[in-house]
Amino acid sequence: MFTAFFRIPDQENEILHDIDDETIYDEDLFRESIKTDPHQAKRLFTMIIKKQQHNRRIYSLATYYLGEVYESLHEPETATRYFHHIVLNYPDQKDLAKKADAKMKQCLK
Repeated sequence: MFTAFFRIPDQENEILHDIDDETIYDEDLFRESIKTDPHQAKRLFTMIIKKQQHNRRIYSLATYYLGEVYESLHEPETATRYFHHIVLNYPDQKDLAKKADAKMKQCLK
């Protein structure tokens, strides 16, 4: 499913429709996408953020992954903003907030 996004970017709505809680928690899938084509991953996570604002879990994970994209693109200031957003706005998601806090500190070094 995810690799189809990279081959056929015009099918964004179909890809976004297929992203659910199970898919968004597949860290290996998303980390691979960031390594394979970070610019396409940035586009996908930005779309997820725009279209999944009603779902806190998906929205927060997409925000976290977008921070990782910017980190991979050597844009630590931008990455830090996304990680900081998670720490400030999603403290109830303890594991994610903890990971975001660690990433934020790493980017600030």
